[in-house]
Amino acid sequence: MYTPLSLSKKITIIAALTVTVATLLSSAAFAANKKINLTSPAFKNGREIPLKYVLPESLIPGAEGLSPPLAWTISQKDAKKIKSFALIMVDLHPIAKKWIHWAMVNIGADERSLNEGGYSGDTTPSGVGKLLQNTFGFTAYGGPNPPEGSGMHTYEFTLYGLNVGKVDAPDDVELSLKDFQKLLKGKIVVQGKLKGKFKYSPPPNIALVPDGEHTIAAKVVEIGADGFSPSILTIKEGETVQFINKDTEPHWPASAVHPTHTAYPETGGCIGSKFDACAVLKQNETFNFTFNKIGAWEYHDHLNPGITGKIIVE
Repeated sequence: MYTPLSLSKKITIIAALTVTVATLLSSAAFAANKKINLTSPAFKNGREIPLKYVLPESLIPGAEGLSPPLAWTISQKDAKKIKSFALIMVDLHPIAKKWIHWAMVNIGADERSLNEGGYSGDTTPSGVGKLLQNTFGFTAYGGPNPPEGSGMHTYEFTLYGLNVGKVDAPDDVELSLKDFQKLLKGKIVVQGKLKGKFKYSPPPNIALVPDGEHTIAAKVVEIGADGFSPSILTIKEGETVQFINKDTEPHWPASAVHPTHTAYPETGGCIGSKFDACAVLKQNETFNFTFNKIGAWEYHDHLNPGITGKIIVE
């Protein structure tokens, strides 16, 4: 049996329908003015940025400092209004204070992508865009380089579609985020964002050792009661190995063979080869050696010749 709705229920239904219609209209308006859809084939939005795009100065193995590839799409309606694009990458972590890693202007209106590695130096491929100086102080892409212990950092890439074909930006001048935004004031048609994350995690078996005015990453070989660990280590030519005594007993790493220490073909050591600690290492003491000769170099503990290892230099 049909029961007529009360006046209060009718008002409630009408109000709900009004809200629904308003929401739909709002969504339609947003769709009609769709932002730039900015993506990267290297990582998904909100996911970790791969190591090869991390600043090499971080000393993390695998860090190459390549600029990540980016791609974007826009509506035909917005494309007609856009005369050029501008890009900025900012570290959003509080400790970074809006650190700029990558800034560009004057990217052509017809461009829809930036190639991997094309913006790591001080030139851009085929003149695509103008690189601006980042907070590191160089005019190029600068990858993530968060301080150890600072936790996860979020890096925000923002691409702006502009209504001008050229932005007059100063050369070799470090710009803040506010400075960059002032350059684009009144010129932005649409924009899109992409976020990537990165956290510094100390790599296993790596030590940071001084090398003149710089710090380098050294592979670590631990010396214990059972010998060298790892007993066989493969490195690249020019890399440094740190030998650290983790035993309560003393040890003395040196090139094979005992007692002449002449297997490694660089002279200058206290006995024979330059590859020689030339001293007893007490617990937690270290010996650093840079291998500049390609080959498989056996070594031993001068105090315990039966304890041996091998460094393979490629």
